[in-house]
Amino acid sequence: MKVTRWQQLKAAPFRQAYFFPKAISVNWYKVREEGKRRLSPKAQLKLEWIIFYHTQAGKNAKATATHFGITRKTFHKWLKRYN
Repeated sequence: MKVTRWQQLKAAPFRQAYFFPKAISVNWYKVREEGKRRLSPKAQLKLEWIIFYHTQAGKNAKATATHFGITRKTFHKWLKRYN
């Protein structure tokens, strides 16, 4: 059985992203679908912030915060929690 990145993160929440090989490509569609099944609506919104940051905004925190109408400080707090 193949273990997904989501399962790896759930099994070891104390690990940071740098413990995982850089070669792992994140399939954001799968992350989003897994989030819809497991997360509350508020948590799903925060996950959308992270997905937007990595895909549409080109890892630009200011653009992401502006798009969602939140402060950069709030976004960075949730980005740190995701990683």
